[in-house]
Amino acid sequence: MKINKFNKLFAKSAYLFANYAKVAYIIIIMKPEEFKKWRKSLGLSQKNAAEMLGLKIRIIQYYEKGKKGKKTINIPKYIQLACLALEIQNKINKI
Repeated sequence: MKINKFNKLFAKSAYLFANYAKVAYIIIIMKPEEFKKWRKSLGLSQKNAAEMLGLKIRIIQYYEKGKKGKKTINIPKYIQLACLALEIQNKINKI
């Protein structure tokens, strides 16, 4: 019984990884609206997202606006990849 459960979990994990690996490779720039959509899709508040990403709430707000004052803010690649990792982890936890 345990082997069947493991095989099922492994198959689903491999499927998720394969699909998200393609997405990770294609990511060029995560737009502010995509960042906000990501946060909301995981049911995270700005505070929760900041804690999970190791950022301050204000940085989350800058990323969602795409600006800090008049200056355009781009979401760094390592934050985009961290978002992707958290999304994958969330999906695996639901399996």
